[in-house]
Amino acid sequence: MTRTGPERNTPNVTEKPKKPVSIGEKRLADADTDVIWQQLGRDLLLEISARDLVYMEDGVMFLYGPHGRSKYRKIIVKLNGLDLYEVEVGYLRRRDFKWVVVAQESNVGVESLRNVVRSLAAQGLDA
Repeated sequence: MTRTGPERNTPNVTEKPKKPVSIGEKRLADADTDVIWQQLGRDLLLEISARDLVYMEDGVMFLYGPHGRSKYRKIIVKLNGLDLYEVEVGYLRRRDFKWVVVAQESNVGVESLRNVVRSLAAQGLDA
């Protein structure tokens, strides 16, 4: 039996593009979190005053910056499907508990991961 006409599984091309989503809300590739910590390095984590390190299935997250600030800044580093990293800096707004993205960088290679985290951490403290 042959069918004429469009396939049933063809995507609808009239759909509107979705709004950009925080990398904290989307699931990326599974990652070995110990390797991410090793690539970031202990000296960088001490330099940006990283604390409260969290292991996630597809990356890592940690607070950073000086203690006693009104905003708790977080950095999220996730591995994407291209074997590159997504890095995001943001904070949780206290009045409505909404995640606010301060800076984001996509498709970051291993060789530039440390520099990107360092520069995004500085941007996050200035905002």
